Amino acid sequence: MQEVIKVTSVIIGTIIGAGFISGQEIYSFFNKYGEAGRIGILISILILTFIIYKTFKIAYENKINNYEELLECTLKGKNKIIVYTIKNIINIFLVISFLIMCSAFSTYCQETYELPRILGGVIISFLSYLILIKDVKAIIKTNEILMPLIIIFIIIMSILTLKTFQISTNGIQNVEKTIISGILYANFNSIVLIPMLMGIKEQIKTKKQINFVALFSFIIMLILTILIFEMQKNSNGSLEMPMLEIANKISWQFLLIFGFMMGIAIFTSAIAAGYSLICNITKENKHKKLVALVLCIAAVPISTLSFSILVNLLYPIFGFLGILQIIFLLKT
Repeated sequence: MQEVIKVTSVIIGTIIGAGFISGQEIYSFFNKYGEAGRIGILISILILTFIIYKTFKIAYENKINNYEELLECTLKGKNKIIVYTIKNIINIFLVISFLIMCSAFSTYCQETYELPRILGGVIISFLSYLILIKDVKAIIKTNEILMPLIIIFIIIMSILTLKTFQISTNGIQNVEKTIISGILYANFNSIVLIPMLMGIKEQIKTKKQINFVALFSFIIMLILTILIFEMQKNSNGSLEMPMLEIANKISWQFLLIFGFMMGIAIFTSAIAAGYSLICNITKENKHKKLVALVLCIAAVPISTLSFSILVNLLYPIFGFLGILQIIFLLKT
């Protein structure tokens, strides 16, 4: 059971990134559709649960060692050029995901501590490099320690928010659109999630563990997403990070704590994207350090760009392209 908890914590750490805990993702994909957003949330979490289960199952039954082998297995009958092309497209998205997390951290530093964006970029890049040059055990340990803190905090925050403020009901609207939005949300998350699952697959020893990981992931993801959805009903979605507004309404002390937790979430998600990329393109430790260094240096200037613009512009595009991975999993 300990291994199940470790793997689940990494999965949650991969999903709960800047866009999630800041509220920007949940607002953009679900809150703007009113009460119908719950339908989209359920659909997206079900798809993500299927991805977790199916990826681990294929890797376990076929003794797959890395993401490229997973592609070859799911793309049976396809030539290596197609496998190579898809792999590199995914790698580009992993780079962009890492850079988005760095931009989010810079926004977080600016809005919470009034630090220059460029300084926030330097901080997240340096911390990410220190973890990325280590092995997967460091990634697992980081998430194992930090994820329970974030989960508990979101639950406490939701209790205080729902108890203190009257939550408005927006009515059910655009059901078809929220279903599509839920599918896209799951698809773009799969781009980072599947390579990360391949990076931690060695922790899974039995089919029973696969079932438990999928179940625990479903329960935690659904609860956290619904809680943030409910808290944001009275928030201003035009803000870079709507959840900061909610935390500030509770108290300035709570705002400081929330800022710290959000920084942790952004950090773990950046690590997930960076580690997935490194696993995909390197086989030797010396290359691993070089890729990590280049990636982290490139993140510094990108971190000055607007986080919300990156989320609203790029994430839906990720969603459409992430459909390819799910289709291949379904066919295997």
